[in-house]
Order: sequence, then structure tokens, then C-alpha cells
Amino acid sequence: EAAHRLWQPYLDAALGFRNHWYPAFFGTQLAEGECRGQELLGERLLFKRIDGKVYAIEDRCAHRGVQLSQRPECHSKNTISCWYHGFTYDLRDGRLVAVITDPESPLIGTIGLKSYPVEERKGLVFAFIGDEAPHALALDLQPGFLDEDLAHDPDGDHEIIKSNWRLAAENGVDASHIYIHRNSGLVNA
Repeated sequence: EAAHRLWQPYLDAALGFRNHWYPAFFGTQLAEGECRGQELLGERLLFKRIDGKVYAIEDRCAHRGVQLSQRPECHSKNTISCWYHGFTYDLRDGRLVAVITDPESPLIGTIGLKSYPVEERKGLVFAFIGDEAPHALALDLQPGFLDEDLAHDPDGDHEIIKSNWRLAAENGVDASHIYIHRNSGLVNA
């Protein structure tokens, strides 16, 4: 019974653990001024690179819920306007800064979209998915990952695999997983 309770948060995390940093994509996959929609832990995010820095907000308009990434309209470098009714958000913090179809709207400055913390390190763009203030990125990475002398491929291989996240966490991206195969002829060859 006690052991089961210890594993319960793991078993309940159908989409992964909240309040952690997750790799979203390679930095080379988002050019300056481009927008990109991405789903992480069941949340739709819209990323945009502005002056070299990557920002992320919810990928849905607060007005009617349409995905902004379906038809990104950026009338200035820091904003995105909803293609449906012109609600315009600052990509750096998610604030509603204008409504093209109603410039005097009382909603301007009072509502906004969720903004996600983003860090780009070692050629990867990471987003913090959660409800708490983000902790240091290094706490969610393997020791040594951020070391200066660690080589990396900025255009590394990637593919989206539709499977339960636990399979990847326990087998595919767990560097210590090799321990279970330590006596295999394939490892020692």
C-alpha cells in the first residue's frame, strides 16, 4: 500500500509531469520572425523567435479559442493577431495589446494568454510546462548536459513517435538504462 502511494503521481501523469522543463524542438527549426505551433503535455504552445530569443504563449485566442498557429498574422515583430477577429497579443508576455476590429475594446490590457518560460541551450529549445515558477533548467537535465565541452549536433535527428511518454523516459532517453544491458554481448562487443 505505501509503495503504491509512492508511484501514484507517476501513474496519474497521463501526459507527463507538470512543473518541469521539456525539449520542444531544435533551435535551427525556428528562424528569426517565424512562428511555430507545438503540443507539449497536452498544451498547445505558439513559439516565435524575436531578436534571436524564443518566446512562447498559449496557441489559442482568448476570444473564440482558435489556434493562432493555423494562420499566423504578425503585423509587428512582437505581436500576433488572431486571423478570426483580430485580437492581438504581445508574444513576450501574452498580454492583449489591441483588437483590430474594435480599437477601443475595454478588454485591451485586461486579459491575455498564458506565457511559457523558454530557454534555448545546446541547440535545443526548452519550455517549462507547469503552474509554478520555473526552477533551473539544469535540474531537469542529465548531469553534464550543459557543460561547455559537451559536443552536440544542432541539426540532430528527431521524429515524433505516438506512444506513452513513460516508454521513452524509461528506455529511450534514460542514459542509465544501459546498466540493465551491462552484460550483453552487444554492449561489450
